[in-house]
Amino acid sequence: NLKEFVGLEERVNSLLFRDRVRKLVSSVRSTAPHVTTALLDERDLIMANALKSANHERIVAVVGMAHMDGIENLWQQPQAVVERKLRAIPA
Repeated sequence: NLKEFVGLEERVNSLLFRDRVRKLVSSVRSTAPHVTTALLDERDLIMANALKSANHERIVAVVGMAHMDGIENLWQQPQAVVERKLRAIPA
């Protein structure tokens, strides 16, 4: 149905804005914190650790918008702190 597609397209396009993604993440975090821990927080740690561990002068990373805040926050922390948090993730 074309009408449904247009509605879906508008909803998908709304996720192209970081503030809207933040609201979505916040909503999911409040209703299902274990989901955001597994799908965002733990993955943010893994990606941030990989980026911080890379021994290169410049790094380019393409990540989903929902991961940007977490990776940016972890980027500001010392590597030892990120590694400690990473080791605390249950296997």
